[in-house]
Amino acid sequence: MADNLLWYLRQHPQGKAICWGALPHLANTVEFLADAELKDYHPMGRTVKAALGPHAVYVLGTISGGGEYASGV
Repeated sequence: MADNLLWYLRQHPQGKAICWGALPHLANTVEFLADAELKDYHPMGRTVKAALGPHAVYVLGTISGGGEYASGV
């Protein structure tokens, strides 16, 4: 995914892109999650940010801290 996005951005150097996706894919850091499965995970956001620089990439995301989903109520 990161390679495709970087290719597109390099084809349009004056443009801006908005990517809509799941936060785990767009994240730059995931180490704080302390999950063994994520130990070797390198999210797309990290690759893109490394290629474009720290001030060229921004991620805006939301995450719930509680509540219910699909409870049938």
